[in-house]
Amino acid sequence: MTETSGEFVASALPPREKQGKGRKRWWVWLLFFLGGLCLLSLPLFTCMASWAALTGSAVPLGGGAPRVYREPVRGPAFGPEVAVVVLEGPIVSARGSTTRPVIAADRVVDLLHTLNTSSRVRAVVLAINSPGGGVAPSERIYHALKGMDKPVVAYFQDVAASGGYYIAMGAEEIVAHPSTLTGSIGVIAVFPHAERLLDKVGIGVVVVKSGPHKDMGSIFREMTPEERQHIQDIVDAMYLNFVEVVAQGRNLPLQEVKTLADGRIYSGEQALELGLVDRLGFEEEAVERAAALAGLTREPKVVRYYPGYSSWALLFQSQQPRLPWNLQLQLTPGLYYLWLP
Repeated sequence: MTETSGEFVASALPPREKQGKGRKRWWVWLLFFLGGLCLLSLPLFTCMASWAALTGSAVPLGGGAPRVYREPVRGPAFGPEVAVVVLEGPIVSARGSTTRPVIAADRVVDLLHTLNTSSRVRAVVLAINSPGGGVAPSERIYHALKGMDKPVVAYFQDVAASGGYYIAMGAEEIVAHPSTLTGSIGVIAVFPHAERLLDKVGIGVVVVKSGPHKDMGSIFREMTPEERQHIQDIVDAMYLNFVEVVAQGRNLPLQEVKTLADGRIYSGEQALELGLVDRLGFEEEAVERAAALAGLTREPKVVRYYPGYSSWALLFQSQQPRLPWNLQLQLTPGLYYLWLP
């Protein structure tokens, strides 16, 4: 309203079309932006969908554990299933952030529990390709296998040595590839020592400790003879446990196993002659044996499970250069069921 000559006169208002023109133009720009964003995102989502399709579906584990990928291999679409659990890499307690395949005890145990309680899974095949790893995670997987209510058959691929052989003692039968490397029954303790190297570069370390052996195995000093003997006693006790597990699992005399358990490796054919495996063959034979032990009279559905790595992790995690796993273990103090050439 404006005041003119004592009278109030309504001021001219812009047409409604002009008022709404700016709003319409804003919505048009928003639609263009969203459309362009969708077009740019389409190739990424297509790649992600293709990757997921190639690697199968994801199976959630109990207790909020990460998903494990399953890949149908052959057999009918429906019916009883033989699960092939792919165990590849060193045996560790937990996966961590590495993109390399590992046998993470926490994920393997959760997967075994899921398979054991699944009504569609009738038998399990462990496809092992591992030189072993930590003592505790190896024993954890072994005890989980001993608690299975379904037949378990172990299949040895390229390498199934030390801890890789130890976990197979939880299976009812072992099928080995003729060229596999197995055995290496024993324990190894690794404690890197860099005192002389640090002296050369002029680096000193001050250690304040509550007892004389609190830093036993430290990288900063050499072990005393007393400390070495203490570690040797622990290794001997764990070695005896390993030998007893093999003797029980293979139904062999304890002294005979001790003769074989000097750390040496064996080929699949040698292992068969020594009674360390039941038969030679390939994954198909292992699946057939598992199906027979489960009493299946028709061809089962064969599905592979991969607890050792995540396809999404391989796609998205950074591929930074890393030390070889065997060198990493040699630099990590600890006790291992491990073939460490």
